[in-house]
Amino acid sequence: MLLDYRISTYPDELTVDYPDPVDLILTVDRAPTSTKLVQCDRITVALLMGNADVAWVEEKDAQSIRARVTGGSGIGHGEGWTAKFRTTKDRDDEPGTWYDVIFTPKAPASFDGSWDLELRISGIKLNKEAGHAKLLVIEKTSTGGSTSERSITDTVQKAPREFELHSFRADPLQINNGDRPTLKWQGTRSAAYTMYWNDSKAHITPGPETPPGQWTCPDPLVKDTNFLLQGHFAQSGNTYERSLTTLVAVLTPDLVVHRLTVNGPLLAKNTVTVDGATDLNGTVKAKGTLTVAGALTAESTATVGGDLTASRAATIDGTLTAKSTGSIHGALTARSTVTVGGDLTAEKTATVKGELKAQQDATVAKTLKVTGDATFGTVHAATVKVK
Repeated sequence: MLLDYRISTYPDELTVDYPDPVDLILTVDRAPTSTKLVQCDRITVALLMGNADVAWVEEKDAQSIRARVTGGSGIGHGEGWTAKFRTTKDRDDEPGTWYDVIFTPKAPASFDGSWDLELRISGIKLNKEAGHAKLLVIEKTSTGGSTSERSITDTVQKAPREFELHSFRADPLQINNGDRPTLKWQGTRSAAYTMYWNDSKAHITPGPETPPGQWTCPDPLVKDTNFLLQGHFAQSGNTYERSLTTLVAVLTPDLVVHRLTVNGPLLAKNTVTVDGATDLNGTVKAKGTLTVAGALTAESTATVGGDLTASRAATIDGTLTAKSTGSIHGALTARSTVTVGGDLTAEKTATVKGELKAQQDATVAKTLKVTGDATFGTVHAATVKVK
């Protein structure tokens, strides 16, 4: 097939004996693997008729079927599409009676990947036999030269009335960070259920601690998490599947981002660990330990309630205050006062353009330069320059 067909229905899940007619929707676009222009002269969607489990609608009810096209009105898109109906019996490789819906553009239609077409077939009164209804899609297309027919067959599930799955939710809807959520749903007791979340899955077996329609996640959650519940139901040699999703919200969640830019104050009430370079345009405040595996750059004040550790250079445009130890595994540059409650260690040059206050020792592998007053215990440095 040169075109791609995304098949859906309304409602999303079909059930036999559904009181209202249902819709079949095909969204048509150029196949994602193709880079060529696809000329299309015709698309036929054929529904198998009868009262069997593989049929959609009984022949007596087929006349209620209607069709509508969305899209395809522009130049090169067909300038409008029409739909016609016919009945076909016993195709060469597909026996049975088919109800064909034939979609034809009014002008040349070329799919180039920039637009798509929605074909909606409505008024389908499902028959009473559960199963998987068969449809046939025939396109008359080409990427150059004359068009020719290509076809595919597919099926759409018609579940029995006995298979129910609905009302999937977390109870409560929000949990605290580190708690384990309980999920609830309404569904057929004899169905088999599987829960999926993050990279995990669990087969749910009802028991004393797992009543029907209820399951508690074994993992404590630290962030908002999506859960997918999948049910399987077997009847008369056919297996049916239904899926539901829900989101469990976590209060004060852990945050994982690819890149974080903070233009204002950054307040961390506990340990802050950064594996790469940290570049902050505003104030940095950490009431616990601040550990940066790369370089630390702050264009304003940096205040740390515990230890300050940077694996590379630390550049502070404002005041640097660490109420405990300050350890810099590269050069330290501070354009204002530096106050450290414990030892100050820099493995390269330390340059402080304001006052330097270290209540214990100052250790600098190379030159220590202080523009203002310097107060510390023992100083260890190759060169000390205090103006």
